[in-house]
Amino acid sequence: MKNSGKLLIDTGVFLATATENDRWHGSCLKTLAALNEGTNCYTVESCLVETSFFLRQARISGQRLFDLLRSLSVRVLCLTAADLNRMEQLMSKYSDLPMDLADAALVAAAERHDITTVFTTDRRDFNVYRPRHTSRFKLLPAESP
Repeated sequence: MKNSGKLLIDTGVFLATATENDRWHGSCLKTLAALNEGTNCYTVESCLVETSFFLRQARISGQRLFDLLRSLSVRVLCLTAADLNRMEQLMSKYSDLPMDLADAALVAAAERHDITTVFTTDRRDFNVYRPRHTSRFKLLPAESP
């Protein structure tokens, strides 16, 4: 994969990589294997909270999440007061989807940190979102399973 820049990781990817029977499992592992060493990986705290909740519901060890975070050197982006205001705007704008808090946090963080590539299994919503800093996000994996 040629992208050696910034990559924002959504909840679904963490879940898919930790869950062998997830339909996205293979696609996510293949994408992870293709990442360049220079790729800087990011997420937001709300995605980690969501992931932890869903892993616990499925009775899957949170250790898999920590192993992935460590192996990718994922940096957790802290939200600012301005991000919270932007999240409120985004959730209002996309209320018909509806946009959840974690997605709003990802979009706000992406705008502030100039991140245009999102690693997500939520293609329906992230194909709709129009961030301020780019016409649309580039989504990974490139194809649905």
